Amino acid sequence: MVQITEAYELPIGERLERILEDKSNYFMIPVENQVVRSKGLEPKIVRLTKFPVIDIGYNGDDSLSMIERAHSVLSRYGNLISSQTDALNALFLLLSDKKIFDGNGHELKSNEGERILDYYLSITNELLNTVFKQHHSLSDLFVLEHDHLSQKGKYEDIIEVNNILMESCYIDLNPENFNHHGLPLKNSKSKIQEYKRGENIKYVAYIPPIENIISSKKTSVARIKNSKGEAILDLNEINNNSRISQVRAKLLGDI
Repeated sequence: MVQITEAYELPIGERLERILEDKSNYFMIPVENQVVRSKGLEPKIVRLTKFPVIDIGYNGDDSLSMIERAHSVLSRYGNLISSQTDALNALFLLLSDKKIFDGNGHELKSNEGERILDYYLSITNELLNTVFKQHHSLSDLFVLEHDHLSQKGKYEDIIEVNNILMESCYIDLNPENFNHHGLPLKNSKSKIQEYKRGENIKYVAYIPPIENIISSKKTSVARIKNSKGEAILDLNEINNNSRISQVRAKLLGDI
């Protein structure tokens, strides 16, 4: 069952459409502020809802993943789902001293930007549309899939394990620590392994399935969440689990 999140306290349906159509409910990530961006995709302005707009969880139907269920709702209104790269770009922008604008291009008050940032760092349990799965034949590779990243549908790429950090640890929130997929680089582990709000993030690495022990069909999904007061980027959540997740809507294109 899909329900509206408490962030808006509105029922799904006509009122959700009204929220998504009102650009003042979004904040903007201009192209020049998209420091993490997948190659091969045309650069476009990204607008994300200031807060997640729906809660989505297990509904007893194993034929659809959480992302597919969220997409089935948001696509009715012409929206996409916020991705892992979107979440990182949002954090880098909100943590900077740059001005923040809503979806109409109007500057936000500083306390509103702080409220959006606080949700990312302190409150959210947000499902991102980035999926990970084991390569069909090679153990030193895995497949990253941005599900419904653009209007064209899925964007898929092969990732070499040796090029990224495969250890769960703290990573400084510095764009130079991440590749164009939003994956931490091999040497990006913070020198000091303790949480510092707004300076680093706890990273949970994707763990590929073990042959003959865990099904090779297992997929994981990225999530940004908070646990025990720490902001976490978790790449190892099962894509069809029963936990309730929030989903942030996304629009692409000019104002």
